[in-house]
Amino acid sequence: MNKSIKLFLLYYLFSQLFLIACKDNTVNPTIESSFYPISVGNSWEYNFKDYDSTGALVYEGPFDETFIYTRMKDGQPVYQFNSWLNPPSPACCDYIYYFQNKTDGVHSLVSSDSTGYWVYDYLWYKYPCSKNDFFTNGRNDFDTTFVISLNDTVVCGAGKFECIVYKNITRDFEDTTLTKILGFAYIYVVKGIGKVKFESYWGNSIGIFYKNNEYSLISYTFK
Repeated sequence: MNKSIKLFLLYYLFSQLFLIACKDNTVNPTIESSFYPISVGNSWEYNFKDYDSTGALVYEGPFDETFIYTRMKDGQPVYQFNSWLNPPSPACCDYIYYFQNKTDGVHSLVSSDSTGYWVYDYLWYKYPCSKNDFFTNGRNDFDTTFVISLNDTVVCGAGKFECIVYKNITRDFEDTTLTKILGFAYIYVVKGIGKVKFESYWGNSIGIFYKNNEYSLISYTFK
């Protein structure tokens, strides 16, 4: 075999290996698992405050959020999320709430376990992200979340943190114009720690928004 043929074969083999590597990277993109620490047993304790429409404090107390179980969806693990702040299931269904790390960030998933039907799967925390990024989510993708800060400082019971701040706008899904806003929330998230603060604002009967609840991180435990 002459030298030119050998060089051609070597070039061909290297080119095929390069194409295979590129194909593998496309099929199996890297999942950013270090952003939000999703794992069975990981838990966060918060101090919760609830207000009435006049701004008066009507309740204060602690609550926990914990990942309690994992199952598979499309060959990837999803983690059941336990929090008493989850909205109640409709009378027809037994909704279970899950989180999952994906290449574009953290997804929130809802499943009706009695039927095996996945009701929702939408982006909840975009990551990596840039300031002024936005994306739709919520019921029928009617809600919109904006990234409004990448380094906001939060001081709470668990310490001092530099946070990404997401502003989620909840729209009235019965309003076909998508212009009626029911409320909005600020969610403060720290890479490697999770959610450290949450503030929710809701509209009253005359369309004025007031803070109806908030909570901040007291402590966290990672397994």
